[in-house]
Amino acid sequence: MSATRTVQPDARLRTFANHEAMARGVGHWLLGVLEVRGGTCAVCLSGGSTPRRLYEVLAVPPLVTRFPWDDVHWFWGDERFVPSDHPDSNFRMVDEALLSIAPVPRENIHSIPTEGLPLAEAAAAYETALKRFYGEDRLDRARPLFDLTLLGLGEDGHIASLFPDDAALFEHERWVVAVERPGSEPRITLTYPALESSRTVAFLVAGTRKRDVLARARGHDIRRLPDFRAGVSHRHGEAANLEHRDVVLAVADRGDRRQRNAQQRGQPACRVALVGERMRNVEKMHSGVPLTDEDRRPWLNAIARWIDEERGAGRHGIVTCSALKRRYREILIGDRADVGLVYLKGDAPLIARRIATRHEHFMPASLLKSQFEALEEPG
Repeated sequence: MSATRTVQPDARLRTFANHEAMARGVGHWLLGVLEVRGGTCAVCLSGGSTPRRLYEVLAVPPLVTRFPWDDVHWFWGDERFVPSDHPDSNFRMVDEALLSIAPVPRENIHSIPTEGLPLAEAAAAYETALKRFYGEDRLDRARPLFDLTLLGLGEDGHIASLFPDDAALFEHERWVVAVERPGSEPRITLTYPALESSRTVAFLVAGTRKRDVLARARGHDIRRLPDFRAGVSHRHGEAANLEHRDVVLAVADRGDRRQRNAQQRGQPACRVALVGERMRNVEKMHSGVPLTDEDRRPWLNAIARWIDEERGAGRHGIVTCSALKRRYREILIGDRADVGLVYLKGDAPLIARRIATRHEHFMPASLLKSQFEALEEPG
């Protein structure tokens, strides 16, 4: 059995030109959903590569200054059973991209436990935590568990960690289960009853490799996507009933131009690192105050760790970073013989014109002078 079925034409479709446009568009839409809802809200997050840029967009101006951080509680739809600081951890990804940067109360973060308990007990513990937050042991269709659930769509059609032909697809009593599959880490996932219990469900789909499974699920050519009603097969073939929910599909239809061009040339596509400053740095720059060496050091070290992780995994990568001083570049490059520097040079008038075309960025043009004063050009 597949985790998806042919869906019906009812839900709202939002198509974006690329991944960046989707992240920004969905970010503003998500804020609007929570503002309309008001009060305490619960958001169920998706892991994987697609939503990361969305989380980064939420963590910087303008959205970070408008978001109701104190009122929003954060949950996860699934998690790999690895330590929270493991590179494959969904919690770590969200924490690095959003939670450690934005002013999120730590008591509002409800991550799936992956340490100190056996797999099955950890799944049961998260179900207990969900029920405690919800206030009941049984879900009421009239009172959803989540206000918003973000979901991805795997290349094989899986949603959260509910994979085709897995027994978890048939679970309709438990809210959370453990998933063990040959050749991969064990996982913990919410089941369909919990994922369905949401006022709004948003599927985020990006990249050319998702087109086939999306087209199969939709039953239509990707270029002629009508609005649809999301549905999934479970409970011994019964279709998930989301008719009482607001369902949105966000599609970045064109994929990533750099990746397509590299593939056409027969070259591996480079992975782009997007590492955000700590929230205090963002606020400081947004207020027009230049950063100091002490401000920059933590995120320079974070970028260096990311570089070493990518090198250790044998992956290519590109980091865009204003490494203005030689000692900054020493942190990033050091004795790494396989890491190089590309210096994009521009004079002050040119950079000022470029800054004038940027919208919703945290660095004001007034800081440009201090940037050039700090610059130590590569020799």
